[in-house]
Amino acid sequence: MATAAAQAQNNQPDNYMRAFGSLTKKEVREDGARTALFVASTEARDRHSTIIYLDAWKKRLSRFNNNGIIAYQHETSRDWFDMQAFNPDYIIGTGRAYIEGDKLMCEVTLEKSDTNPIADKVWNKIEAGILKAMSVGFIAHDGHWGDPDEDEDSGTFYFTDVELVECSIVNIPSNYEEIKRYLSSWITEQQQKHEKKKTNNDDF
Repeated sequence: MATAAAQAQNNQPDNYMRAFGSLTKKEVREDGARTALFVASTEARDRHSTIIYLDAWKKRLSRFNNNGIIAYQHETSRDWFDMQAFNPDYIIGTGRAYIEGDKLMCEVTLEKSDTNPIADKVWNKIEAGILKAMSVGFIAHDGHWGDPDEDEDSGTFYFTDVELVECSIVNIPSNYEEIKRYLSSWITEQQQKHEKKKTNNDDF
């Protein structure tokens, strides 16, 4: 999870958020390619009291697949560990995202060991069972608080339109207080829009 400072300096929009998944499969193919399959997202309610509907990903998923990058620790533009110029080796491979059943999946292919030492270290830790979490960065385009009349939980925020931007293999998949800060402002804005729309409809 990026720090607040990193989020700001990366110039991410206010509706840029994270979702979290887990490793399901890893293998080295006959051609030497090192691959791993992650569940990137489901419709399960997360610890932030949000749900991303599976259909929310579909509209813009091709945009990610046109340039599907896999990063380590969301390091996609700068090296925040020592504030030096960005190290391109933090982009550790390529990814392909797709819907399978009730899950958003991400198939990862890591770079070869002789071209990217960070990718090599990450793979070794995946192999050893140390790294097994994925975090996906997405832009939230639309959502609403749950409507009990639609069999939704009123205490849950439902994302209905999101855009997958990048997938990262991460050490720790979530910092609740930090993501809460970003979710809070964006969800409040969406709630105000929803209430305004409802008021306008009631006037007719």
